[in-house]
Amino acid sequence: MEYLEQSGLEVKCQEIDSNRKNVIGILRGTGGDRSLILNGHNDTVSLDGMEIEPLEPVYRNGKIYGRDSLDMKEGLAAIILAVKALIQGGARLKGDVILVFVADEEYTSKGTEALVKEFRTGSVVRLFLSLSS
Repeated sequence: MEYLEQSGLEVKCQEIDSNRKNVIGILRGTGGDRSLILNGHNDTVSLDGMEIEPLEPVYRNGKIYGRDSLDMKEGLAAIILAVKALIQGGARLKGDVILVFVADEEYTSKGTEALVKEFRTGSVVRLFLSLSS
């Protein structure tokens, strides 16, 4: 959140439940047009059934092993860097650009449900990541 604030975004959290939240960064536009949401997830799924120590990443044979070692990390970074490039380039869109990192993407989509109760937009870009071995 601190990085988003330092980049010039308005930042807020949406509490989903006692241990999960959405992180939202807003680049305000000049007004007069619809907003754009750039969306990805920020949490990991259950650690049940893992045969390795899931939160101790291991680099072996050119791969990283560990729970969600890569899942959405580069997608979230791409969202942040794209908006930071807009800011650094001095571009001002008419509509707001809203970065949303949602919780609970794997099961009941509680994060997305909380998001749509508060934010309306013209377009959403939802990033998914699929890695092949």
